[in-house]
Amino acid sequence: MDLFQTYNLINETSDIWDCWHCWHCDSKFNNISELKNHLSDKHDIGVLQTDDDIDVTWFYCDHDGCNFKCKRKSSLKRHKAFKHNIGITWFYCDQDDCNFKSKEKGNLKQHKAHVHDIGVTWFHCDQDDCNFKCKQKCNLKQHKATVHDIDITWHHCDQDGCDYKCKRSNDLKRHKSDVHNIDVTWFHCDQDGCDYKCKHKSDLKRHKSDVHNIDVTWFHCDQDGCDFKCKQKGNLKLHKSDVHDIDVSWFYCDHDGCNYKCKYNSDLKKHKRRRAHENILFQTNKKIKTEAS
Repeated sequence: MDLFQTYNLINETSDIWDCWHCWHCDSKFNNISELKNHLSDKHDIGVLQTDDDIDVTWFYCDHDGCNFKCKRKSSLKRHKAFKHNIGITWFYCDQDDCNFKSKEKGNLKQHKAHVHDIGVTWFHCDQDDCNFKCKQKCNLKQHKATVHDIDITWHHCDQDGCDYKCKRSNDLKRHKSDVHNIDVTWFHCDQDGCDYKCKHKSDLKRHKSDVHNIDVTWFHCDQDGCDFKCKQKGNLKLHKSDVHDIDVSWFYCDHDGCNYKCKYNSDLKKHKRRRAHENILFQTNKKIKTEAS
């Protein structure tokens, strides 16, 4: 009887076990197949390294110059489809004037729900006075944890002297990479003479767009007679706020008798530090002292 058969027998005859437990970590699974995949992926248990080992083998990509390998045949097929466009079955959106296509049926379903509101199941927040709703259950769970502090699992940084904690494991991973340089994957710019590197793929994409004009998506101002364009959506929003007064958040001075307003909190702080308000405050204090005497 091998290890999994013994484990299966214990699990079936025990009244206290209601799921499959990994004996190397605290992970739990609904069935033994999920446990086997976990042990293979995370702990390299049951992975065939040589020809005379057992169970699972490594699957290597045969594309020229590609060193990818994985522990499941389905993962190799997915890799070749996504990275090398081999063996792709395209799924097309059937909505009018929509050119969306994807390599997975699930992504098409998600696209139609998010973009066209087809087949949507809305998940509503049940907290008082909260109108939040979303199209994915995981987003509702994240919302309730982030906004209402419900069912939070805190993730703490384990580095000495660091008190950082967050509500998502991905945020902790990013923190440890950004702050402590742990498990960093560097992304290098491949343009000649450029030594730029960064820790996030999105930053590399932005760099190549901003500096080398590669894969640029231009954002154009839609106001009449305005030729402004930029490479980042946030800059377009700032432009429309600064130049066209669209979607402006005004900051008002709270000093008595002052009607000053501006579009940036930093400008308001500068305004308050100016001598104009020092004089107003001086005159006010002088008037109070004169009346008191």
